[in-house]
Amino acid sequence: MVGYFVTQGSRPRYFREEVLGLPLLRGQLPRRGDPARWERKALRFFRRAGVHCLLNGTENAALPLTETGTLYRRKAADIALLELKRRGVPPNEAVVGLWASHASRELEAACRALAGQVQALALELPERETLSWELQQDYGIPVFRGEGTVTLCFTPAPPGEGCLLLGTARPNVPGIAFSAPGVELPPGCPVTPLLALLGETGRLDWEQIQVEISREEKFLGGTF
Repeated sequence: MVGYFVTQGSRPRYFREEVLGLPLLRGQLPRRGDPARWERKALRFFRRAGVHCLLNGTENAALPLTETGTLYRRKAADIALLELKRRGVPPNEAVVGLWASHASRELEAACRALAGQVQALALELPERETLSWELQQDYGIPVFRGEGTVTLCFTPAPPGEGCLLLGTARPNVPGIAFSAPGVELPPGCPVTPLLALLGETGRLDWEQIQVEISREEKFLGGTF
């Protein structure tokens, strides 16, 4: 079972929910009082109820937070294309960089998804020659070293202009959000970690998850 918190009402309450067969326990915490105190009490209730991880809340020793890194890396190509759109750069005029400390299925999938859409790739990867050659042979796309207009970092890297850090347990890419059209999610439920967990457990195909501009950026009058 997975738990999450919402701030609502005047007293603590708990509700059992389910999404695609995944059991959830929602902790409704009061608006008044000390939020940390209410959260500690909810954590004790969650553990007794059999919750094994959280969708939101603070880092704590009692229950781990859901990791979302796999979701970001699985959707890396879509994230890069959305970032190019935000910057007003046509994909066929863009170089997208991909950095990693080792090869992975997510990295290769992102390369191949982008290879048919962007002008060139900049690949920084140990033993990169085989993958570079395959991409050039299969797609006729130039593959360089270095950074791109947008660079997808599958490994921890120093922040910089255009660098999207996807190599952590819970990445944070500003302006990016996820959705799953046709899947009804509980109101107030943290969407990104829930979709990550549904994908990890096979309850939802990764292809069903879409990358989109975040509501906050739309509200602030982004480029969309």
